[in-house]
Amino acid sequence: MIRVKDRHITWHEGMTVADMLRELGDGFPYAAALINDRYVCRRDFPTALIPDKAEIILIPGVGGG
Repeated sequence: MIRVKDRHITWHEGMTVADMLRELGDGFPYAAALINDRYVCRRDFPTALIPDKAEIILIPGVGGG
């Protein structure tokens, strides 16, 4: 199991951040994810592996001027 957004999701071998977002049904364009204590930027979501029992925080992009 992994924990993300106060939900628990079943983990599977080879699970990436992109896989997790698909399983959540979350199409929001997050800028990064914090997996345990490791930051992963959006461009790496398709290849960034999630370990079992991970705690994940999704980080939205911030814009301004």
